Amino acid sequence: GYLSAVTHLEFQATSTMSSWYQQYTQGVSDQEKEQINGWFRSIDADGSGALSAEELGRALQMGGTQCSLETLNRLIGAFDNDGSRTVGADEFVAVHKFLEAMRNSFFHFDADRSGSLDLNELHQALTRSGYQISMPSFYAFCPKFDKRKEGRVSFAQYLDMCIWLGNMRKLWQFYDPQNRGTIQLTFDQLLATTPYFE
Repeated sequence: GYLSAVTHLEFQATSTMSSWYQQYTQGVSDQEKEQINGWFRSIDADGSGALSAEELGRALQMGGTQCSLETLNRLIGAFDNDGSRTVGADEFVAVHKFLEAMRNSFFHFDADRSGSLDLNELHQALTRSGYQISMPSFYAFCPKFDKRKEGRVSFAQYLDMCIWLGNMRKLWQFYDPQNRGTIQLTFDQLLATTPYFE
């Protein structure tokens, strides 16, 4: 059925495409990893060894970041390497370092400490976060996150954007495993990618 088909595509992508976020775990010392694992255990309220969207949301809220359930599910989807729709201890290390990098990029360019970025600052922050995006493409997807067309985004909106870009990168790598920089899709394959654009 519909759900199983979408889940199958998602699992193919996750099982094949863990490499996109490896940049965030490179250089993590054993000491830092143990510290992050300690945080993981304190967040894992039910002791299941995996974090649900709700558990992850509570942890982020304690750190001052309020995310919608939709954003949390996207975050988990970007780092879920086994199709479980949860985040395990090793995956959480990558999630933590990703969030740390996104926060650093955002506040580096929030020069006036307003808690938001204008479009110029936003593009610079995305570039610093590792996304090389042309201005036409940037302006094409910005309204997806700046829904009120204010020309500014909050940290929560920025985070949502970076998670979405991470999922798009994961999808791209699924279709470009040799890193050639171009892909060819059939119409049917294009339709199968539509959940990633939501």
